[in-house]
Formats: sequence, structure tokens, C-alpha cells
Amino acid sequence: MEKNNLVQKIWYRALKALFIFSFVVLQFFGFLFIHSVISETFPSQQIVTLSQYNEMRAKGLEDSVIRSLTANRGYAMFDNESNKGAIFMLQKLVTYLLVFFVITFSFWMIMRTFFYVVCGEKFFQTFLKKKLL
Repeated sequence: MEKNNLVQKIWYRALKALFIFSFVVLQFFGFLFIHSVISETFPSQQIVTLSQYNEMRAKGLEDSVIRSLTANRGYAMFDNESNKGAIFMLQKLVTYLLVFFVITFSFWMIMRTFFYVVCGEKFFQTFLKKKLL
């Protein structure tokens, strides 16, 4: 089918809108799911605040903090108000982005395959293609 004819058809536009809507819903539930997984992997319990850690470090009690981190399997060393556990926040962000890109790529492949098979669209389209007059 010719793409110009398809764009004018209401069912074609409805299918495109349905795919976009389902993509947004899928991303939303994907983030809810990954948030629950990340909460178990990276709990936000407090061990010490940054100011408490600096005080202990000044008194030479740094080893007790390291032992408590090891006992708690290395989870958040600082609370959310001081350091925000920068390393753990970065790990959370990477996990969120990885899931986002995997879902996005998978959904794009499903959508392109569907429109390639059903509507006869080109699988890879160039969006920057200019028409020569």
C-alpha cells in the first residue's frame, strides 16, 4: 500500500495511536515493576549520616563504619538528606535507563514488524529524507 493513502485512513492512524498509547502504558508499568526490584536490591536504610561519618572519622572510628557496611551487605552508607548515596543512585539510574532502552527497542521492533507485515511499510524509514521538487 502507498503510505500517503494509509495516512488518510482512520484505522491506520488509530493503530499508530494505539501503539503509542500501549507503549506509554508499558513503560509506566515497567518502571513500577523495576522500582520494586530496585527497592529490594538497593534498600535505602540509614547506616550513618554524612556528618556522623565525618565525626567518627575524626575520632578514628572509621573501621566500625566499614564493619557495619559489610554486615549490611554494603548498602546505603549515607542517608538521603546528606550524600544521597551517590554510587547507589548512579546504579539505580543505570538500571532504570537500561530497562527503558530495552523496552523501547523491543517495542519499536514489534511495531515496525507489525506495520511491515500488515501495511507493507518499509521496515527502516528515514525521517530526514527530503523530497526533491
